[in-house]
Amino acid sequence: MRTRLLLSAPLVLGAAALGAPSSLPPAEKAPAVPQPPQSAFGRLVPEDLEILRLDPEAWQGPFELVDVAGHGAPVREGEVVARFEREGWEEAMEEAERAVEEARWELEKARLRASLDERRAALRREEAARNLVRAREKLERFERFEREFDRRSAELSRARSLDSLEDAQDELAQLEAMYSEDELVDATEEIVLKRSRRNLERSQASFGLQEDRRKYHERFELPEKQEDLERAVERAGRELENLEQQLHLEAEDRERGLHEAERRLEEAEKELQRLREDEAWFELRAPRDGVLVHGSAEAPARWKEGDRVQPGQDFLSVGEAGRYRVELLVSEWIRFGGLEGKAVEILGAGGSRVLGTVHFARFPEPATGEAEDRYRAVVEIAEPPPWAAPGMRVTVLFPHEKE
Repeated sequence: MRTRLLLSAPLVLGAAALGAPSSLPPAEKAPAVPQPPQSAFGRLVPEDLEILRLDPEAWQGPFELVDVAGHGAPVREGEVVARFEREGWEEAMEEAERAVEEARWELEKARLRASLDERRAALRREEAARNLVRAREKLERFERFEREFDRRSAELSRARSLDSLEDAQDELAQLEAMYSEDELVDATEEIVLKRSRRNLERSQASFGLQEDRRKYHERFELPEKQEDLERAVERAGRELENLEQQLHLEAEDRERGLHEAERRLEEAEKELQRLREDEAWFELRAPRDGVLVHGSAEAPARWKEGDRVQPGQDFLSVGEAGRYRVELLVSEWIRFGGLEGKAVEILGAGGSRVLGTVHFARFPEPATGEAEDRYRAVVEIAEPPPWAAPGMRVTVLFPHEKE
């Protein structure tokens, strides 16, 4: 019961308050307190910047500054705005010239070697062809002449042996006939008959050996000799064929060697020519009239003597004199604050102010590790102030969007 009374009490009091007239004056609405504008730092950049970068063909540095025009200096088209040390490049030029001379000498030697090799190849080919001709001639002479000479010589030798054998037989027959008429045969006659019979036996044995030798010669030695000669012809033909293939491969190697030497010379000459063309990068000239800026809007710099510039780096820029814009990075709160195309204030030297129109990039810059994304913004200035200078740091004041 106690709890219910406590819960209903405020409702009663509220009803009373609604029904009874109040003695208090009506509450007044508090005036709106203006909020301070948001701000971001930026830099003045000349309009229509043309960036100068080192873009050599061969020489990749070092490009060490000897002299450079000051940041913000007015320049005329063709005026030298930077000079670089040339010592390293001159040494590279001397080395490239030596490389060209060496390549030329190597090519000349390759041509001389190729000429000598071609003459030697011609002699080797001629010798191999002559060996084949000789082998064929030997085989032909054997088949046409030597075999016939051998046959006729064997026949003649056989005929002589037969004659000798027949003579021995006739002599023995005559002696036996002569001595057979005598009833008494003395010792001398017996010796003569014995010698004649022995000569006949020797002649018969010699004839038999000669016949066996002839048959062996015809059956084995003559075919073997012909086979050797035929193989010599075949071997000489294969040697000539193999030599032709070898000489063809050697000729291809010589051709490749010549092409390689010519390619090295061509590359050395091209490298030398590229280095010669890079000489123009040791004196940079202004591409047009304007104001000189060290670095670029994205990569501001301040160069001095002794600094080294990398090829491809935003080195210098030339912009239109007297026309500036502000480039800066802003937070996503400003980017999406409804200020696209709106007027902003630029706070410069000594508190001077000038108006401009802001435009934002659609996408954020690459991540930088910050808690929120950053967006690139550009503030166009219709009437640049007299105090404007390239690279000057200014503050851009962004008003809050009106509800």
